[in-house]
Amino acid sequence: MLICLERQGADVDVDLLAEELTLLLANLGITVVGRVDQKRTSPDPATFIGKGKLYEMKALISNLDTSLVVCNDSLLPTQLHNIGAILGVEVWDRPFVIMKIFEARAYSAEAKLQVELALCKYEIPLLKGLGRQMSQPGGGIGTRGPGETEFERHRRKLERRAKHCSTSSKRSVKVVLIQERDVKETIFQL
Repeated sequence: MLICLERQGADVDVDLLAEELTLLLANLGITVVGRVDQKRTSPDPATFIGKGKLYEMKALISNLDTSLVVCNDSLLPTQLHNIGAILGVEVWDRPFVIMKIFEARAYSAEAKLQVELALCKYEIPLLKGLGRQMSQPGGGIGTRGPGETEFERHRRKLERRAKHCSTSSKRSVKVVLIQERDVKETIFQL
């Protein structure tokens, strides 16, 4: 199911963008079963399209037995969390759909590393939208202070993974350059 926001006064063709997103989702093997449009001057900071429209969507989702909602725009972490909490289904935004396509089509090791790096950079800001589940301190008996929160641990893990992907990608580029140089030297020696 698609969520489309038509901003009043904007010269963007929402139908064209929705059709494009439908084609992007088809590349992932996902069929669009419905679309909800909302006209607003600007996105709602908490729920993107407004709570009332989300509750209308919830009834529609239960009738269509949908497990995924895709927004035809970029969402803030709080918007992603709030939409998911109200609708009770997985929520993606447009940039995530594009990353999923790249992930599905990445075959070389370098391409896979680049996609993983992009996903890490995408996920780090989304951690703040996870709310209370990420704010529990990890201290225990005999420790000094409250310890670190789950948010801090998860953020650090994603940053380490992003750094690893970045260094591995640079290393693979160096290997390719060395291999190309060796091939050129071999050709010139013959």
